Amino acid sequence: MTKPMKKENLFKTVLFFTILMFLANGQIKAQNQAANWYFGDYAGLNFSTGNPVPILDGSLSTWEGCSSISNDNGTTRFYTDGVTVWDRHNEIMPNGTGLMGNASSTQSGIIVPKPGSTNLYYIFTIDEVGTSPPGGINGLRYTLVDMNLNGFLGSVVDTVKNVLLTAPMCEKLTAIGHANGTDIWVISQKWGTNDFYAYLVTATGVDDNPVISTAGAIIQGDIDNAKGYMKVSPDGTLLAKANVGLKSVEIFNFSTTTGMVSNQNIITDNGLGGEPYGVEFSPNGQLLYINTWKSNPGKILYQYDLTAPDVVGSRVQIATGTNGALQLAPDNRIYVAQRNSGNISVINYPNEQGTACQFSFGSVSLGGNTSNWGLPPFITSFFSFNPGYNYGPGCFGDSTEFHENSSSEPDSLFWDFGDSGSGSNNYSTLPDPKHLFSTVGFYFVKLTVWISGVEGEVTHLVRISQKPTVDLGNDTTFCSSDTLILYAGDDAESYLWQSGDTNNTFPADTTGIYWVKATNKTCYVYDSIDVTVLPAYFLQIDTSFCAGDSIFAGGEYRKTTGVYYDSLYNYIGCDSVIKTNLVVNDTFYFANQVGICTGDSLFVGGNWQKTMGVYYDSLLTLTGCDSILRTDLTVYDIQVTQNPMGICQGDSAFLQGAWQKQSGTYYDTLQSVWGCDSIAITNLTVSDIINVNDTTDICQGDSVYAAGEWQKTDGIYMDTTQSSGGCDSIHLLNLSVNPTYDIQWDTTICEGDSLYAGGDYQHSAGNYLDFFATIKGCDSTVLTRLSINLLPVVDIGNDTSILNGTTITLNAGGTPNATYLWQDGNTDSLYVVSDSGTYSVTVTNLCGSNNDSITVTIYFPPEDLDCWLVAPNAFTPNGDGLNDTFKPIMQCKAEAYSLKIFDRWGKMIFETTDSSKGWDGKVNGVFVEHGTYAWYVYYQYTGVLHPGNRTVRGVVNLIR
Repeated sequence: MTKPMKKENLFKTVLFFTILMFLANGQIKAQNQAANWYFGDYAGLNFSTGNPVPILDGSLSTWEGCSSISNDNGTTRFYTDGVTVWDRHNEIMPNGTGLMGNASSTQSGIIVPKPGSTNLYYIFTIDEVGTSPPGGINGLRYTLVDMNLNGFLGSVVDTVKNVLLTAPMCEKLTAIGHANGTDIWVISQKWGTNDFYAYLVTATGVDDNPVISTAGAIIQGDIDNAKGYMKVSPDGTLLAKANVGLKSVEIFNFSTTTGMVSNQNIITDNGLGGEPYGVEFSPNGQLLYINTWKSNPGKILYQYDLTAPDVVGSRVQIATGTNGALQLAPDNRIYVAQRNSGNISVINYPNEQGTACQFSFGSVSLGGNTSNWGLPPFITSFFSFNPGYNYGPGCFGDSTEFHENSSSEPDSLFWDFGDSGSGSNNYSTLPDPKHLFSTVGFYFVKLTVWISGVEGEVTHLVRISQKPTVDLGNDTTFCSSDTLILYAGDDAESYLWQSGDTNNTFPADTTGIYWVKATNKTCYVYDSIDVTVLPAYFLQIDTSFCAGDSIFAGGEYRKTTGVYYDSLYNYIGCDSVIKTNLVVNDTFYFANQVGICTGDSLFVGGNWQKTMGVYYDSLLTLTGCDSILRTDLTVYDIQVTQNPMGICQGDSAFLQGAWQKQSGTYYDTLQSVWGCDSIAITNLTVSDIINVNDTTDICQGDSVYAAGEWQKTDGIYMDTTQSSGGCDSIHLLNLSVNPTYDIQWDTTICEGDSLYAGGDYQHSAGNYLDFFATIKGCDSTVLTRLSINLLPVVDIGNDTSILNGTTITLNAGGTPNATYLWQDGNTDSLYVVSDSGTYSVTVTNLCGSNNDSITVTIYFPPEDLDCWLVAPNAFTPNGDGLNDTFKPIMQCKAEAYSLKIFDRWGKMIFETTDSSKGWDGKVNGVFVEHGTYAWYVYYQYTGVLHPGNRTVRGVVNLIR
């Protein structure tokens, strides 16, 4: 990759004060909080090594909205789609479901650390505009995550979950650091207005009184108008947003001091044509990138020069085919989501204008997972002062190229390759050096930069791997009838061909340039070959002739239908084939028998013939071959028939061209079996039919004879007899069956009540039978099954006392179908007591209520009940006798003890098993540099109530 020349930074004065602000508040490492991304369908990227590496075990699947956060060392803390929260082990956090964002919201969530805390985070969420009312009924809300809970894997705090700020909102959500370098602004836009809402997050929490600014276009109407990203520039001076449905981009001034969005110098571009969706500023804030999506003409990536006199006129097209969000990364490159793709694109040098920004389409693999439209947003001030570099490939024996890629151009820089074996070559002051590493292995490569006099550094663990061997051979030419299998060797861990195939072999069957990338760890090599495939021609001849002729094919003269092949060499020496499809057409002799009626004639034998005989004609077939037609002619007579017919009254017969219902004589002309006209005379007789209707009632269980059997159900039954004329006579019986009822009634009364059943008032449970007649006179019965409900009984025991740290379970059960209400509103039948007090319960069923109470007293044994440990969060090993040693303090005697100290890379630098000793800030007798160090304590406790093994973790700041 060739890095472009950098232009002079126009904002060094502004940047200088911005850098000082974040350095003063320890935010120079904040970019590590953006080191892990989770997005799309289980996709993810890790930026800890300086180059993105796929994350393959994520649990998130989303169309758009997503957010993630890491700690200052670049370790994942948690991630979310605005609805569900997953911890760093990709498990759903306790209470981590039901957040009121939406995976189909453009920016459904953004994670904001609580200022002054290392373990508390706010998740701000926004609903999708597609819900009702438009803008989303859930609006803008926040939820608190406490990383001290759930074994330091974190848990959503149920008392601070889905706290409403305002609704309805557009699908836009971004955040930027306050000018004081500590607090954070969270910004969105309200649906149906042009009002921006900025909420300030401080060490005391979320201020629910927003700063409201009015600027730009009112977002209302079609819900697509509210979609699209909103971002603030890393230096906090500009705010840009995409309005998908309006096909416009708006750019505003922003104040990190007041939180106000300003109408002054507003810039609007309504000429994009497509629908703008993704938005991102360059690291130095001088360029703006916009990506359109979905519609035609869509999927275009644009760049604006924000320093130009005419910003809209400075718009240039960077790429096409892009389709998703834009997001600045810790490596100071901008990544471009690709909908339904296993790769995403990247802008390698986003501070450079035009093609110098070096856009690379689909060059970042997701390791088999899939991108959708969204990428995770971060607090944009994470990237305001961001030293950075990228490198590759890391092959032993070849020089590894390093490219400085800081957020702004450094005044000066210094490289330390961590390779002592390279001697004086271990250091460089070039912006883009090459270094030849001395051995295969891992190296901590540190880049230190000075921007406007402020120092910053970044270190990545660079792996140098053995270079694989790949040789596809020389450029070659072969005939298309042959096959060329390209072999890339077998000493690489993975292979990637130009087609996307990953085998170490590839069939080359068409003309073109073939390439393969062979990779070992971070080392990769390429080789290519230019293949020319010469044509071997295939000629097909389709021909035909009459039987008796011949043609030369397949090496000899052919007289029969078939497929024949001849093989030839063409002028370039490749085999060619002539395929002859031969059809031999027959000459035919047809014998045809034809009949005609008396008086008709047929043209055969060269004339119109009216008499029986055999006639011959000579014809040409469709294929042009002679054929003979013999005709045997027969002449048929015309016939007359008489037919008597009888029908019943109401029926009809089709005679003399119509349906006839009256007696009479009818004449029809018909064709005989040989097609000649014949006369049919029909004498039609119509006979009468008789119909009788009858109605009767019976009781259920009785029967009546009808339709040939005894009938017991409602219905109309028909009996048919024949009249003397052979016509059916019909007797219709309309039968009604009146029901008799057998009713069973299950009922319950309370103890002491009564119910009339079985001819009397009943007080006891049992079955009671009553008889009655229906209005139709049919006998029926009623069976009453009576149950008695008893009054509730409750007894939770006598007053008692329990040992502190133990519990007692109170049981108020025993009454069927009852409800329970304890003194604190609990509704279970069982109640667990662990503290002193009076506990009461009321048991209620349909017949009434009863209650009972008990007094429980806690007593304590004389022995020690617990053991705990405290540790300082900072020490100053400067020899002044104050806080020179870091040592945790035990509040009890421990049987076993171990203290370990780790540096920022996770390497253990100190260990002791003596609880009276601490760490003096040295490693091998040499003081370490100031910074944050992790500690770990293990001890055993043998107390009375809670004995066992315990571990405590934390961090300590070494200050000089």
